[in-house]
Amino acid sequence: MEHITERKKYHINVTTENSFASLPDDDEGTSLSATLLNRSCPNLNTNVYQELEEHKLQLTEMQKQLQITENELEELLSENIKLKEELQTCRRKNASLIKFGNSPTPSHKHKKKL
Repeated sequence: MEHITERKKYHINVTTENSFASLPDDDEGTSLSATLLNRSCPNLNTNVYQELEEHKLQLTEMQKQLQITENELEELLSENIKLKEELQTCRRKNASLIKFGNSPTPSHKHKKKL
């Protein structure tokens, strides 16, 4: 038994000096197994999957709303184009009427009375 070497015990997920929380010292009477270890990776459980499903539903709803908004925008753009065309037509008619109204009227020659 001369060749037996003792190996150092490794603690999995033990916080380090770089982690947010530090473990209490062992000489205070607390053991590692009794303390809650702060892990660098969050504990994944069913809540994560539930949240994922909720986010998927939210994304689907937002995509539907985006499509509705895009359709409304297309309708407004189409209506705007039609209104601009109508406005242009009205302006041309108005210019024609003003031009016609400003033109000299033909003078009426007085008919000779017999």
